[in-house]
Amino acid sequence: MLAKVDSMIYIGLDIETSDLKIDDNAKIIQLGLSCIVAGRPVVFSSMVKNEGETFISEESFSVHGISAGELVSAPSLSEVEYNAIKWLEELVDLSESEKLIAVGWNVNSYDLPFINKFMPNLRKFFSHRVVELNSLCYLLGGSSHFEYRSSDSIKLQAKNINKKLLGEFNVIGDEHDAGYDAALGLMIFAYFKNIVN
Repeated sequence: MLAKVDSMIYIGLDIETSDLKIDDNAKIIQLGLSCIVAGRPVVFSSMVKNEGETFISEESFSVHGISAGELVSAPSLSEVEYNAIKWLEELVDLSESEKLIAVGWNVNSYDLPFINKFMPNLRKFFSHRVVELNSLCYLLGGSSHFEYRSSDSIKLQAKNINKKLLGEFNVIGDEHDAGYDAALGLMIFAYFKNIVN
């Protein structure tokens, strides 16, 4: 069973990029998607080879650790977009695509603008609605649900609990691996929903 609430389907979304700034030179170098099926996270993750040479900024490399050399044998941007759509089609009825809700950290301000620009065929399956996890942490910070703790404390607790769960589900990776972060974000959203409900 998919992670559905009120006919909405939640999809964890994360990307890694060649530069941390959203500008003409920054490119997607890894895409991660995740969906919860039968209570377990299922993950799509792929490195991305862009046309021409991809320069990876030092700042960006220090976050994700992906080098340009790792992208040489990766599928092309169009192949990754096609494969991601095929992956989604196996899990989700894409005729209901206006119901796909992207879940992630800074998903609306960072990930989706890149998806809009570089993977428009994938973007059209997502709703304009998103679940922004940073906003949820700020909202829940200081609430009785979390014993009035800070949003940073809540974020850390949610990450630590759900990292353990991902290990139990054999979802292996590190933070700033797009597939792992997509699954982690989706599990954190489910965790928050269970606490609040």
